[in-house]
Amino acid sequence: MSIKLEILDYNFSALSGTQIITNEEFAYTGGGWNVGYSSCPPNGGWYITANRAYFCSTPNYTSRILRNTDTTGGTYFQAGKRYKIEYKIGYSGTPTSGGSNFLRLLGHSTTALPSGGFGDIILNTSAGTHTTEWTQGASSASQIALRILCGNGFNGYLSYVKVYPLTDISWQDSVVGELDVGNHVDFPLALTFQISDIKDITSTSGTFSKTFKIPATKNNNKLLKNFYDSKSTYNNNLSNLKSCRILVNNLYSLNGLIKITGAGGFGERASYYDCVFYGNNMSWASLMEEKSLSEIDWGTDIDTGTPLECNVYEIKGAKGWEQTDCTSNASHITYPITSYGDFNPTGQETTVQFLFTKSEFLSNTGTASTGKNGYYGCNNISVAYATPLPTADWRPAIWVKDTIDKIFNNLGYQINSNFMNTDMFKKLVWLLPNAKYNNPSERASRYSFEARLGTGDIPLINASSSVTELRFPSSGTFNNAGTDNYVTKSVYFEIEDSSTAIIDNYGCGQIGNCDPTTGTGWGTTTFGYRNSNGNFYVPEYGYYTINFKDVKVKCEDLQYNGTNPNDYHLHDFKVQLGVWVLTVGESGWAYNNSPAKETHAFNPHEFAEANSTAPADEKVKENTFNFSITTWLNKGDRVLPYAKTIHNRQHAPSNGSHYDFNIRIYSPTGEGKIQYIFNPDYLEWGQSFDLAKLINTEYKQIDFIKGIAHSFNLKISTDETSRQVTIEPYNDFYKTYAQALDWTHKLDRSKTSQFKELKTGLKRQIQFNYKEDSKDGKVEAMGNDYFNGIPDVFPYQESLDNSFDKGLEVYENPFFSGTACGRDRDIEGTNTNGTAATISAKNALLWECNNDINQIGRCDKGFEYKPRLLFWNKYSPNATYDAGHTRAFKVEMWAGHTKQISANSNSSDLPNPLFPIYPQATSYNRFDPDSPNLCYGNITAQAYDENDGSLSGSEIAVKGLFETYYNFMVEQFKAKPRIQTSFFDIKITDIVNLDFGKLIYIDGCYWRLNKIIDFQPHINSPTKVELVEWVDVGTFAASPPPVIAPSIIGDNPNPFNTQ
Repeated sequence: MSIKLEILDYNFSALSGTQIITNEEFAYTGGGWNVGYSSCPPNGGWYITANRAYFCSTPNYTSRILRNTDTTGGTYFQAGKRYKIEYKIGYSGTPTSGGSNFLRLLGHSTTALPSGGFGDIILNTSAGTHTTEWTQGASSASQIALRILCGNGFNGYLSYVKVYPLTDISWQDSVVGELDVGNHVDFPLALTFQISDIKDITSTSGTFSKTFKIPATKNNNKLLKNFYDSKSTYNNNLSNLKSCRILVNNLYSLNGLIKITGAGGFGERASYYDCVFYGNNMSWASLMEEKSLSEIDWGTDIDTGTPLECNVYEIKGAKGWEQTDCTSNASHITYPITSYGDFNPTGQETTVQFLFTKSEFLSNTGTASTGKNGYYGCNNISVAYATPLPTADWRPAIWVKDTIDKIFNNLGYQINSNFMNTDMFKKLVWLLPNAKYNNPSERASRYSFEARLGTGDIPLINASSSVTELRFPSSGTFNNAGTDNYVTKSVYFEIEDSSTAIIDNYGCGQIGNCDPTTGTGWGTTTFGYRNSNGNFYVPEYGYYTINFKDVKVKCEDLQYNGTNPNDYHLHDFKVQLGVWVLTVGESGWAYNNSPAKETHAFNPHEFAEANSTAPADEKVKENTFNFSITTWLNKGDRVLPYAKTIHNRQHAPSNGSHYDFNIRIYSPTGEGKIQYIFNPDYLEWGQSFDLAKLINTEYKQIDFIKGIAHSFNLKISTDETSRQVTIEPYNDFYKTYAQALDWTHKLDRSKTSQFKELKTGLKRQIQFNYKEDSKDGKVEAMGNDYFNGIPDVFPYQESLDNSFDKGLEVYENPFFSGTACGRDRDIEGTNTNGTAATISAKNALLWECNNDINQIGRCDKGFEYKPRLLFWNKYSPNATYDAGHTRAFKVEMWAGHTKQISANSNSSDLPNPLFPIYPQATSYNRFDPDSPNLCYGNITAQAYDENDGSLSGSEIAVKGLFETYYNFMVEQFKAKPRIQTSFFDIKITDIVNLDFGKLIYIDGCYWRLNKIIDFQPHINSPTKVELVEWVDVGTFAASPPPVIAPSIIGDNPNPFNTQ
């Protein structure tokens, strides 16, 4: 029996099935194509005639896109799979030349617009037949679209367009080379196949081999890049995993990864390589082991994708609350109502912040408006909007199924799972509970501005002319001589890229080049620093820290103009530096509402005139300004630095007398700075964002898979040839008796079989719980009060009989933490008598302190929580409920403007309704027995009637994760099944068709296959197999959970009682 080891670079170019689009040879108009013309359309564009598709470039042609849609209503292209397009181009005459003739294969989903399926591909337009291949990326698609980039003068045509799926591997094109096996004494390859480690009931394992050796021949050295050779410059890390195939008799193959763990021998040259083969689950597990969840491409890149937006219409619309589950394909996220601490801290009490822009507010209250895109600022007469400071009350949650699909698809694997296609699983989300960016430095650089001041004077400018002096008073007369009469004079100053101010940091490299009038910098004509007027056009919503560092102000050259200098004295003279803001869409600068300023007095001495005999230091007064203030700015706001002089005139001037003097603003050392530094850490209201940049880089993909597998006791098996990963819960993973394999004839009865009682690692006390989150004070308090100090909500605990070893075995979720859920008084609004205006549903509560859910007031928001697993309910009406009973919460959308978000479609009976969807996501819901319980332990629940506000029936126990997904397996273990270790005649065909989900039948007994040990494909000898007895233990009713006072966790039996 021969064996080969082949190093692979998978090429999925082999066709699998027939071409898939309709009317591929243009037999008629329509038929899937978006073409209804058989001759040149009136406005130009594509038409079909004589089995060809032509493009007519008459003036004003309206469409360059030729699109074919699946007429069956199905989906042509599945995310993650590969396809090939074949097309033939001809020309009616001499081909037109130039760049205008290119065709482009558009990346798309269900429209002709790009949407992340794959990147656009430029096609070959020379005469003849051409092919190109692609991998369908983030989204599936029901169309294929081709577009003329510029159709003027194009005289070509398409004879046909065919598309083929490429789901098979082209082995001929995939083999990089064959490793020499030779006759090395240590070669015998021994493979172990394992579904899980029976000593760890939550484990998921795979195929691996013992270390084996292959000779260091010239061929092997070439393929393995001579990494043993210190003189080799090739960067070939020993830990690199290489795709490989074990081929037996040129007929049967096992696919996986090979890892070269070392080399050895005598002298300078190696004589052998140490190798390990990984297959089944071990292949993809090894590939994703170091990958972060932040590496997933969601198609939302700020520059090259379609960014998400944190605002009212995106959150409550098709990309947010309107989604029923992950199959909507509108986005990969939604926004459940979740308390992370104090809602709307500077706004109306007991409301959630959900701010309109000013134009949105005006439009929603009957006044048409556009362009006023500020959430916080001042109007045209410098009066503040009075809206609360924007805060991140909403943080996204990602669909679990989307995440798993993307992880595996990016590695070239497809998921095969009935469980993951259930309604329940498709509604699972995992919270990004901190909404914290992982690229703060990049964001600070992108959106900030800094000017380093030179030693030259900054020019001071008023509205009419450039001046270097300030005259007081500027005009008019003053009464009430002898009283305080403060006179002010303001100017602004430009920061130019010159000897005066050196623009040298942040934003688009050199901010001096970031001029909206030229479209440089951020690649926009709207935002950045504009040299022409000294304005900084704010590029993103958020908080900015405005810094004036070591900015020197000097007053000098005092000159009196008049006849009676005693009439006019400079008392209480001050200089103020700061910034003005022009709120986006408004026409008046906020002169009286500067968000950042500092004032310095230039007393106690009065100035001496420049031409006097006074000492020089009395002729010059100076101060250094250093201040830092953080303020909210809207995208599109304009910011301008200013200088203001303030003095108290004690005597009325006569004959128009006044003093003139000069103010200089500069940096003596050339190190002074004026900065507008963007605060880059957290997702803020109104921002556009890339989902990948909100995911903690420390979240590993493999840990996420383990966390989901732990929650639902998932068993995973992989077919490396088809790249199919089967994922099912333990209860469903194993097939029926009818599908069992009869191995009775394979048992080698000449060898000893061993039968032992299965030792699973179970101890007398077992416990299943989520990972501790030390920042969650609510969960910690509940754990201490009700769950024996376990930092989780409704964990599972059980005491087994004395036949099990003493001790406690804890099975902790490796990725997710537990979540408290309850009604939240802090979002229910308040009536004039102090009672709640609404009744909120059960929401997730993440609090750093142990607040009472029945009282108003919360600790500050937390930003260091661990990920959470929740069920998205989209609590929307299926009936019209009576007023006053349906669940709702209150949002503040503008100063003094509140709305109710409710699941009641009877909006006429609700005060200020906004939207008939309550964005609920919970880990458990004690007012809905049908809602999945994602706690490991059981809960009690009682159905709430929206029509009359009553709780119907008695409380019933609702199974948690343990009793739903683990109980059957643990009961099997408690039944003390036998573990059999015997030798069987295992053939390579058994291995190639290996299915751990099929039970094994031997001598009248059923077993589940746990491990095939040291299978040697090239040696015809019996193989050791480990089997676990299959015990049918039946089904079990839900056991009662711990008894807990409902009022403690927000589940008052009377929902109207807040005491």
